[in-house]
Amino acid sequence: MSAVNALLEARKVGLSVQVDGGDLVLEASSPPPNAVLKLLSRYKMSVVSLLRTGGDGWSAEDWRAFYVERAGISE
Repeated sequence: MSAVNALLEARKVGLSVQVDGGDLVLEASSPPPNAVLKLLSRYKMSVVSLLRTGGDGWSAEDWRAFYVERAGISE
């Protein structure tokens, strides 16, 4: 398991994960499963690093959205 897998599991259960400084901010319409919360807790530092905005001002989510858009255009 890794930080990426923890984020994928969070997304599967409808959990939004964002970063505020060194903290994770979680939003969901219903309480997430304990297993997902434990994964996010275990890999918190790596998850924060993945989601933190880079020196270019783009977050990992910004880059993913850009990639998805470009892939759609190339199809």
